[in-house]
Amino acid sequence: MHARHSALAVSLAVLALLMLTIGAAGSAVAADHHDEPAFVVDLDADGDATVTSVLTYDFESDTEQEAFEDLSEDDEAQSEFRDRFEERKNGIAEGAAEETDREMSVSDAEVELYTTDDVGVVELSVRWHGLAAVDDDSVTVTEPFASGFTPDHQFVLVGPDEYEPTTVTPEASDSDDRTLIWEAGTDLDGFEVTFTADNIDEEDDEADDVDEEDDEEDAEAADDDGPGFGIGIGLVAFLAATVGIVRRISA
Repeated sequence: MHARHSALAVSLAVLALLMLTIGAAGSAVAADHHDEPAFVVDLDADGDATVTSVLTYDFESDTEQEAFEDLSEDDEAQSEFRDRFEERKNGIAEGAAEETDREMSVSDAEVELYTTDDVGVVELSVRWHGLAAVDDDSVTVTEPFASGFTPDHQFVLVGPDEYEPTTVTPEASDSDDRTLIWEAGTDLDGFEVTFTADNIDEEDDEADDVDEEDDEEDAEAADDDGPGFGIGIGLVAFLAATVGIVRRISA
């Protein structure tokens, strides 16, 4: 059993080294399990992201499947996978930080092994801090994907909840709501994707409605209270509206 365990561990280690580069692979939703090679970036509104690489191993015999199941219970081997993955991603984050002049770091590496049909699946994930630039109600991703990243498989970028893509370069091969997918081999040179909170227009409309109501109330106050008094009310309303706008922009 030790021999088959070691042979499979070597195979998986080689596979992992191939997948640990940034040009790995992609999938549709980071939180779900996958049975295909995958590279998933799941963004948060604060610019952090969960980055997940999904590795697959096709079993050619029951012996290999049993060895994989043994490996799934080997804490030492999984710890090695976690360390290698986090170390590699930290190196990439350091390079991207220099390119963007923005702090980036990687932490909280996790590994999960499971089987589906005749395929062994390894999911490696990290928390990537500062992956996206945050500006008011939008998050923008460029590096490390903008410089020389050509995915071997699907590359998927998932925006934050209640955000929608407003800038996408290059054009995605497919999209679904806040999920963007680029097929294998896509040249992502100059990559830039911005997600914007999809309730901004509604907030602006509500603010416009409030301003109109204030204007109507000001006009009524000027008629009721005589010349000049309504000007003070209008000034207060204007300052209140301006402060509201400033707070909304800086939030």
